[in-house]
Amino acid sequence: MVNETRQRLPRVQWIRIFNAVQRALKAWPKTSVALIFTTSVKIKKLNSAYRKKIITTDVLSFPTDKLNAKDGSGDILICPEYVKKKFPSSEFKKILIHRFIHGLLHLHGYGHKSAKAAAKMEEKSQEIINKISYGGHHAR
Repeated sequence: MVNETRQRLPRVQWIRIFNAVQRALKAWPKTSVALIFTTSVKIKKLNSAYRKKIITTDVLSFPTDKLNAKDGSGDILICPEYVKKKFPSSEFKKILIHRFIHGLLHLHGYGHKSAKAAAKMEEKSQEIINKISYGGHHAR
Protein backbone atom coordinates (compact mmCIF):
# COMPACT_ATOMS: atom_id res chain seq x y z
CA MET A 1 0.00 0.00 0.00
CA VAL A 2 1.21 3.47 -0.94
CA ASN A 3 -0.30 6.74 0.23
CA GLU A 4 0.55 9.56 -2.21
CA THR A 5 -1.84 11.94 -0.49
CA ARG A 6 -1.27 14.15 2.52
CA GLN A 7 -4.45 12.75 3.96
CA ARG A 8 -4.36 10.56 7.03
CA LEU A 9 -6.14 7.30 6.22
CA PRO A 10 -7.92 4.97 8.61
CA ARG A 11 -6.08 1.83 9.61
CA VAL A 12 -7.41 -1.13 7.65
CA GLN A 13 -6.15 -4.68 7.24
CA TRP A 14 -5.86 -4.46 3.48
CA ILE A 15 -4.10 -7.83 3.17
CA ARG A 16 -6.92 -9.54 5.10
CA ILE A 17 -9.47 -8.03 2.72
CA PHE A 18 -7.35 -8.98 -0.31
CA ASN A 19 -7.15 -12.57 0.96
CA ALA A 20 -10.92 -12.70 1.53
CA VAL A 21 -11.52 -11.59 -2.06
CA GLN A 22 -9.02 -14.13 -3.35
CA ARG A 23 -10.79 -16.93 -1.45
CA ALA A 24 -14.25 -15.77 -2.58
CA LEU A 25 -13.14 -15.76 -6.21
CA LYS A 26 -11.03 -18.93 -5.97
CA ALA A 27 -8.28 -16.84 -7.49
CA TRP A 28 -4.82 -17.75 -8.65
CA PRO A 29 -2.60 -17.83 -5.53
CA LYS A 30 0.22 -15.78 -7.06
CA THR A 31 -1.91 -12.70 -7.67
CA SER A 32 -0.09 -9.46 -6.86
CA VAL A 33 -1.82 -6.13 -6.26
CA ALA A 34 -0.51 -2.65 -5.54
CA LEU A 35 -2.96 -0.42 -3.65
CA ILE A 36 -2.24 3.25 -4.19
CA PHE A 37 -4.11 6.11 -2.55
CA THR A 38 -3.66 9.06 -4.85
CA THR A 39 -4.71 12.66 -5.43
CA SER A 40 -7.65 13.91 -7.44
CA VAL A 41 -5.26 15.54 -9.93
CA LYS A 42 -3.42 12.28 -10.63
CA ILE A 43 -6.50 10.07 -10.85
CA LYS A 44 -8.14 12.57 -13.23
CA LYS A 45 -5.04 12.49 -15.49
CA LEU A 46 -5.01 8.70 -15.50
CA ASN A 47 -8.75 8.51 -16.15
CA SER A 48 -8.29 10.88 -19.08
CA ALA A 49 -5.28 9.05 -20.50
CA TYR A 50 -6.59 5.49 -20.19
CA ARG A 51 -10.37 5.81 -20.27
CA LYS A 52 -10.75 9.04 -22.27
CA LYS A 53 -12.89 10.47 -19.45
CA ILE A 54 -11.71 13.88 -18.31
CA ILE A 55 -13.17 13.60 -14.82
CA THR A 56 -12.00 12.69 -11.36
CA THR A 57 -13.15 9.28 -10.16
CA ASP A 58 -12.99 7.27 -6.95
CA VAL A 59 -11.19 4.12 -8.12
CA LEU A 60 -9.23 2.90 -11.13
CA SER A 61 -7.90 -0.60 -11.73
CA PHE A 62 -5.11 -1.49 -14.12
CA PRO A 63 -4.46 -5.19 -14.81
CA THR A 64 -0.79 -6.16 -14.98
CA ASP A 65 -1.29 -8.38 -18.00
CA LYS A 66 -3.79 -7.13 -20.55
CA LEU A 67 -3.77 -10.50 -22.33
CA ASN A 68 -4.77 -12.29 -19.14
CA ALA A 69 -6.66 -9.41 -17.55
CA LYS A 70 -8.78 -11.62 -15.30
CA ASP A 71 -5.96 -13.17 -13.22
CA GLY A 72 -6.36 -10.47 -10.58
CA SER A 73 -2.90 -8.92 -10.65
CA GLY A 74 -2.52 -5.20 -11.13
CA ASP A 75 -2.72 -1.75 -9.61
CA ILE A 76 -5.68 -0.22 -7.82
CA LEU A 77 -5.73 3.53 -7.35
CA ILE A 78 -8.21 5.09 -4.95
CA CYS A 79 -8.77 8.82 -4.49
CA PRO A 80 -9.73 9.38 -0.82
CA GLU A 81 -10.51 13.05 -1.49
CA TYR A 82 -13.10 12.11 -4.12
CA VAL A 83 -14.50 9.28 -1.98
CA LYS A 84 -15.21 11.79 0.81
CA LYS A 85 -16.84 14.16 -1.67
CA LYS A 86 -18.92 11.46 -3.41
CA PHE A 87 -20.07 9.74 -0.20
CA PRO A 88 -20.19 12.57 2.38
CA SER A 89 -22.67 10.97 4.76
CA SER A 90 -21.11 7.50 4.68
CA GLU A 91 -18.50 6.03 6.96
CA PHE A 92 -15.20 6.78 5.22
CA LYS A 93 -13.42 3.56 6.23
CA LYS A 94 -16.29 1.35 5.02
CA ILE A 95 -16.41 3.15 1.69
CA LEU A 96 -12.63 2.80 1.22
CA ILE A 97 -12.96 -0.94 1.86
CA HIS A 98 -15.84 -1.17 -0.63
CA ARG A 99 -13.86 0.74 -3.26
CA PHE A 100 -10.84 -1.58 -2.73
CA ILE A 101 -13.06 -4.63 -3.21
CA HIS A 102 -14.59 -2.97 -6.28
CA GLY A 103 -11.10 -2.46 -7.72
CA LEU A 104 -10.13 -6.06 -6.98
CA LEU A 105 -13.26 -7.32 -8.73
CA HIS A 106 -12.34 -5.26 -11.80
CA LEU A 107 -8.94 -6.98 -11.83
CA HIS A 108 -10.78 -10.31 -11.89
CA GLY A 109 -12.87 -9.34 -14.90
CA TYR A 110 -15.99 -7.92 -13.26
CA GLY A 111 -17.48 -4.79 -14.78
CA HIS A 112 -20.51 -2.56 -14.77
CA LYS A 113 -21.14 -1.63 -18.39
CA SER A 114 -24.65 -3.07 -18.19
CA ALA A 115 -27.19 -3.06 -15.39
CA LYS A 116 -26.94 -6.85 -15.15
CA ALA A 117 -23.13 -6.78 -14.89
CA ALA A 118 -23.27 -3.97 -12.33
CA ALA A 119 -25.78 -5.91 -10.22
CA LYS A 120 -23.59 -9.03 -10.37
CA MET A 121 -20.54 -7.01 -9.34
CA GLU A 122 -22.34 -5.33 -6.45
CA GLU A 123 -23.77 -8.65 -5.29
CA LYS A 124 -20.26 -10.13 -5.20
CA SER A 125 -18.97 -7.02 -3.37
CA GLN A 126 -21.65 -7.38 -0.70
CA GLU A 127 -20.99 -11.12 -0.37
CA ILE A 128 -17.32 -10.39 0.32
CA ILE A 129 -18.10 -7.52 2.70
CA ASN A 130 -20.38 -9.82 4.65
CA LYS A 131 -17.58 -12.38 4.92
CA ILE A 132 -15.05 -9.86 6.26
CA SER A 133 -17.54 -8.19 8.60
CA TYR A 134 -17.95 -9.42 12.11
CA GLY A 135 -20.24 -8.16 14.80
CA GLY A 136 -21.31 -5.23 12.63
CA HIS A 137 -17.74 -3.97 12.30
CA HIS A 138 -15.54 -4.17 9.22
CA ALA A 139 -11.95 -5.39 9.09
CA ARG A 140 -9.68 -3.08 11.03
